[in-house]
Amino acid sequence: MARFAGSEVSFDPQALQSAGMSSNYSAAAGVVDLGTSFASMRNKAPRFDQLSAEAMKNQAAENVAATEAEADTASAGLTSYGQVKGSLLTAQGNIKAAEKAAEGQKTAAGIGAIGGIIGTGMKLLSGGLG
Repeated sequence: MARFAGSEVSFDPQALQSAGMSSNYSAAAGVVDLGTSFASMRNKAPRFDQLSAEAMKNQAAENVAATEAEADTASAGLTSYGQVKGSLLTAQGNIKAAEKAAEGQKTAAGIGAIGGIIGTGMKLLSGGLG
């Protein structure tokens, strides 16, 4: 036993108590059922396959909704364009018809005036006026 004077420090070798003691660790291991523990953890673990499938389904639904919205917008635009173009063509047709009608009335008025003049001239020549 080595000691220093006035010191409580001892340099004696320590005895290993576990070397002489026996323990029943295998009995302690029998208390814990590893299969049940792992099964419990597996049952409570996140289901990443289901989460991924749901995420893909949601993404597909979002894509479908976006495509349908684009189609609706394009359809509304084409419908409006068609209505405006149809109104334009109708207006242009009405203008041309009015121009033709006015031209016809002008021609008819001119022919009527000529006919009146000729009729009056015929009466004058025949001595019927008067």
